[in-house]
Amino acid sequence: MPPTEEKTAVAAGELVGLVETHLPQRFYRTESGWRMLGAAMIVRMADTVRSVITLRSLGLDGDAMTLLRALYEQVVVYCWIASEPEGHLRGWISDAEYQQLKLHNDSLAFGQKVLNKRDLARAKKAQKLPDIAQLAEAADKYWSARIAAFRPPKGKPAKPIDILNLRGLYVAVYRITSRNAHTKPHAIDPYCDFDSYPRVVHLAKHEPTSYPSLVVPLYAQALLVCHHELKWPDPEQVTAINNEMYSFPSS
Repeated sequence: MPPTEEKTAVAAGELVGLVETHLPQRFYRTESGWRMLGAAMIVRMADTVRSVITLRSLGLDGDAMTLLRALYEQVVVYCWIASEPEGHLRGWISDAEYQQLKLHNDSLAFGQKVLNKRDLARAKKAQKLPDIAQLAEAADKYWSARIAAFRPPKGKPAKPIDILNLRGLYVAVYRITSRNAHTKPHAIDPYCDFDSYPRVVHLAKHEPTSYPSLVVPLYAQALLVCHHELKWPDPEQVTAINNEMYSFPSS
């Protein structure tokens, strides 16, 4: 039985609350730049978690699922960078420059320039990151050896990959919610009744679903890595909040 939406909303709010108690954060020039950037990513994720829960409560499921996909990407990229901050942070920034170069080149046809000469020269040397599935597998491999909440990237020989690790959730979350993010035909199914005559377009039905609960374990994993990096929030509290969401009264 999946967690109720009420328990999911409570757990998500408690995880966000753990982060907010540590804000504002101050960082000094003598510290690693990753410490500040990583903290900012964690706070950004908190806003996304809050938005998913709010949109779901308003019945805007398509938008909530699009943001769940964004949260998944945020968590994976954060966990991947944190596994090797020095090298991976450079790769992350290089990928941003690579994407800026694409924007610059596309804008030229409209008489616009995005990059100046110095930034353009640097962007031409930039490299694209591997796809998100590869980053997820690399993060699973690294953190499963260090944090119990992370499952390894692969199971025993001849057994399938665990669907509940980051790589598995690429299929269960990222690929499925891509339908809404990219306006695929499945994205309009909730608005259509194809079996009635005449066929009808209506407001989307607010059907029971378990997908919003995934924001909690996803964000919890990022917070456990955050503790590994910054020593906050308390990992026992993070784990307890996640586990409580899955607890049910004994009959």
